[in-house]
Amino acid sequence: MWLKRGLSLLVPVVALLPLGAAAPMPVQTTLARIPKAYQQTWYHYDENGQFDTVKFTAKSFRSQVKTGTLPMTDTMQLHVHQLNSSFISRRSHPSWGAAQFDRQHRLRLTGWNQPAGTGASYQVSVKTFHQQQLVVLSQSNAIGTWVYEHYFQSKALAKLVGNAHFPGEVYATSY
Repeated sequence: MWLKRGLSLLVPVVALLPLGAAAPMPVQTTLARIPKAYQQTWYHYDENGQFDTVKFTAKSFRSQVKTGTLPMTDTMQLHVHQLNSSFISRRSHPSWGAAQFDRQHRLRLTGWNQPAGTGASYQVSVKTFHQQQLVVLSQSNAIGTWVYEHYFQSKALAKLVGNAHFPGEVYATSY
């Protein structure tokens, strides 16, 4: 008796749902924090004998690259947005950015109003250099295909390793 009444109450509710309706998908967003493995200052020693730096904190990113005698600085404050939102529909915030992991497990950083395929990607990994294991931050283009340069945890290590190439990476020319 109770089963019959329960089913009679359920049928009208089910009839209201469109055919093939599924539970709503959870909203996917960019990262709220930069992962701990990235949070520090990283150094690259370039072919001109100068240091470039990349610094990650939990909520920010800063890079300083020296091109000749002029330093070029890029600073970004991390903010969260839905992955399916249009960059055109977001209000302009020049110092805001977003982070997410791509399919190659690289941390992709984009400016708040940058379209897909722009920005830069970074990946922390362990590489071998003269039989020594090193923690390395590799920078690649936004789609994570070509590595531009590697950053290290100290200036001394960056100077020692320089522009070494590691097996398994596809390299582009440095910019």
